[in-house]
Amino acid sequence: MRLKNFCCCIKISHGAIAIGLINIVNVAVALARFDIFGIVLKVFTAGCFVMMIRNDNRMWRLLFLCAYMTEVLIQYILQGFVLYTVFSEQ
Repeated sequence: MRLKNFCCCIKISHGAIAIGLINIVNVAVALARFDIFGIVLKVFTAGCFVMMIRNDNRMWRLLFLCAYMTEVLIQYILQGFVLYTVFSEQ
């Protein structure tokens, strides 16, 4: 079964473009916060997004999705670790 739409109303390619554009905005936010690790993660994901736009096929969309989900997972783990260390010292 091959899906063409996400939630029966948004095309999958349009959803991937929306996530990519939000990620590019997040690069600017990470730059403003001087978050070096966040910048590296977001630039890698933005690079995958640019490659997906240049070669719009199933493989690049999957690579972009995996890069985006890995970025979000790493950020949650790091934020949890930082919060744990801050609250455990008190």
